[in-house]
Amino acid sequence: RREIEEEVRDLRGNITVCCRVRPRLAMEAALETSAGSIVTHFRDEREILVHRGEGHHKRFEFDEVFPPSAAQADVCKIATDKISSHHYLAF
Repeated sequence: RREIEEEVRDLRGNITVCCRVRPRLAMEAALETSAGSIVTHFRDEREILVHRGEGHHKRFEFDEVFPPSAAQADVCKIATDKISSHHYLAF
């Protein structure tokens, strides 16, 4: 798997795409039961599933996903590591 990831990285030009999901606002939590709300589920450290209403969802895959509980220090460390190793990073 690592060899495939390295080959893909070479083909993409060493671009890393990260997603940081912010905590829900109190207003959003209160609206959670409405059909129009958006709820994000973390399937693993690389994938999120966004639900929008009943039966509607979309899957997104990233190189790295930071959940709402991630500390700023964790995010900064990854960003610093990627930039210092000559990777390009997009949030």
